[in-house]
Amino acid sequence: MPRRKETPSGEEKSAQSYKKQRMMVIVNPVSGQGEASRRWLDIERTLKDLRLDFEYCFTEYPRHAVSLARKAAEEGYKTVVAVGGDGTVYEIVNGLMSSNALEMPVLGLIPCGRGTDFASSVGIPSDWQVAVSLLASGRKRKVDVVSIEYMDGDGLKDGYFVNIAGVGFDSEIVKNANLIKPALFSLLGGRLSYFASFVPALRKLKEKDIEMHLDEKVTRVVAVSVFLANGNYFGGKMRVAPNAEVDDGMIDVIVTGIGGQSPVIDLPPEEPVPRRGRLGKIFHGLRTISSISRMYTGILPDDESVFSFKAKKVRLLSDNILLLHADGELIGEAPVAAEVIDNALTVIA
Repeated sequence: MPRRKETPSGEEKSAQSYKKQRMMVIVNPVSGQGEASRRWLDIERTLKDLRLDFEYCFTEYPRHAVSLARKAAEEGYKTVVAVGGDGTVYEIVNGLMSSNALEMPVLGLIPCGRGTDFASSVGIPSDWQVAVSLLASGRKRKVDVVSIEYMDGDGLKDGYFVNIAGVGFDSEIVKNANLIKPALFSLLGGRLSYFASFVPALRKLKEKDIEMHLDEKVTRVVAVSVFLANGNYFGGKMRVAPNAEVDDGMIDVIVTGIGGQSPVIDLPPEEPVPRRGRLGKIFHGLRTISSISRMYTGILPDDESVFSFKAKKVRLLSDNILLLHADGELIGEAPVAAEVIDNALTVIA
């Protein structure tokens, strides 16, 4: 049952009115192997030079940004800024969307992290100085948010994402990427780190049997991965969903086949999943490398290894284990239910 919002006292109203003119900057000091922490003094100085009225806080543990963003929203801050990567944005969005705020704060981004794919999807450059200057520009745009239900070790969970979620092979890549040592990631950068995570994941390259619900339509697919895209980019600027728009009120569902082959769509219930021998797996692994690399160009492979659909609601069910990632974070597994919330956030971009 929704909780009743208490009417604030005159003193509380005065405090909230003051905070509504202010900006809360949430810094994840470990983002980008400490990049956010190393750059903070320069970022802080630039914010002051731009005469922006702000306060700031540092996250201290995983998911701390969720509670910090929720508190900032409920205290009436006008703007909440994420200094970090996609994982930091994911936490802040979940804090904002789960708050009881009377008015949703505007979201600002200063990209400093392993992945900054959502920033790319909304047109924010990776140069932090340009990103900071945008905060003073007054430029804003509405974006959709996707609510999501999924399973983890504690049972059914719910949350939100703003960029891309997915199940299947790409989740194995995210899992490996999170294990890369900070020094190695700094040396390789985002894109090469993705490929470094991709190669060992090839051991688990396998088609999955998935029941896919797109609004009212139900179909059985056999695919390597299924992406649920609000934004365009994933895996260090891989443009996996070039036709997605963050404000069109739709989820782009991207279904990828194995080794450059088409995913199997509308497989009859009684028909078994195709089996691949060892040589076939090696061949398909090499072809998958070629297909993945071409996605960085923003052109879906012309060998029809990718199918795309649009829907407002999506459910993914499977007897296979399907790990789930959202905005660069490995969060659980299928079954998954997702639904777009139109124009739920305003972003400075």
